[in-house]
Amino acid sequence: MTWQKWFDYNNVENAGEDIIQTLDGGYAMLNHNYGNTDVSSVLFKLNSLGEIEWQTGLTLKYANAISQAGDSSFIIAGEGLNSTGVLTKISKTGETQWSKTYYNSGVYTSSFDDLIITKEEEIVACGLYMIKTDSEGKILWDTIYGCHRIAGSNNGNYYITSSVGLRKIDSEANTIWFTSFPYYMKSLVVDSTGNIYTSGGTNSIYVFKFDSSGTLLWNKFYSARSAFSMCLSKDNKLLISGIYDTLIQTGIEALKLNLNGDVIFKRKIRSVTDDWFVIPYAVNSTYDNGFIFTGQTDYPGFPFDDNAIVVKTDSECYAPMIVGIINLNSIIAEDFVLEQNFPNPFNSQTNIVIQISKSGKYTLEIFNTLGNLVDRVSYDNLNSGKYSIRYDASALSSGVYYYSIKSEGVNSVKKFILLK
Repeated sequence: MTWQKWFDYNNVENAGEDIIQTLDGGYAMLNHNYGNTDVSSVLFKLNSLGEIEWQTGLTLKYANAISQAGDSSFIIAGEGLNSTGVLTKISKTGETQWSKTYYNSGVYTSSFDDLIITKEEEIVACGLYMIKTDSEGKILWDTIYGCHRIAGSNNGNYYITSSVGLRKIDSEANTIWFTSFPYYMKSLVVDSTGNIYTSGGTNSIYVFKFDSSGTLLWNKFYSARSAFSMCLSKDNKLLISGIYDTLIQTGIEALKLNLNGDVIFKRKIRSVTDDWFVIPYAVNSTYDNGFIFTGQTDYPGFPFDDNAIVVKTDSECYAPMIVGIINLNSIIAEDFVLEQNFPNPFNSQTNIVIQISKSGKYTLEIFNTLGNLVDRVSYDNLNSGKYSIRYDASALSSGVYYYSIKSEGVNSVKKFILLK
């Protein structure tokens, strides 16, 4: 299943900061609200289709990283008031179980940029200040290493990156080795054989590969922009989320590499048409061999400020564009009407007009001729009126499909033909 959706919280500027796939097959997305002094960070729990299951405000100024524990709860690392570090535990249903603050006077900020949960369910969080806690947030040790990314090794040690190099430490924070490099590394992953990969870059993307002893195996540069995040795919490859720029648009560009650094593909992931921007701040792999991205977009424009965006792709980084919906008028409809799409047949995009008499949640579902659900988009809180849905079918193959609009007491079906 592939889809793209945008999210707004209280009509302020939003951005997706981190995202993971959860143990139940859904997703957990950290959202930052710029300019909202009451709730600066929000955790969205989504199902596998990107529909909101629940959302909860967090007691963090900045929520930077999230991981899921074995009991399905979530551990979130970030920054609190007065530049303190914060760890928060949220239950699988959205209740805060505990939130703790940490401070070290030896650094100008004790905030945490990243975290991992060990197989012993201990928490290791890093920033300029670094700590290891038990599962309840009690400090086991702390130190100052000035790092911003952390990954676990295959034998219980840790790798951390800073602005000056890569360090390997043991489970008690003692340095095993350190290697310096002249580039700022934004991302860090470890493959199944124990090799380490770091990436970064603004005007180009660079990737370094090290073995578990800290020996540089190779470094390569790529003609793509801004390596915001990197993950290891389920087929043991590297996937880097960058951006592409045109005169009118900024969007996601995904770069997939094999473990020798050879390019498998470089793909633009279009989210919307026209002059909208999309910036991907985080990417992770998914159980179905696809990828999940989150970041920020200015779509759909007024009256909304910038919003968080989540993009679910397949293994080749294909995803349909965001399905747009426009309120054609504010009439009080007396009945439900699903009109025939136009144009039909069509190539890529078509318009579907609906007229609804009851306010509520409506869902567009697309089925193939075998009756299999191939796409679904939900619209919350639609008022009575007439709407035009701009549906993008670029991720589907040519053929006959059936589209349905569902709501409480409503289920209407029509057919369209996609020609490519």
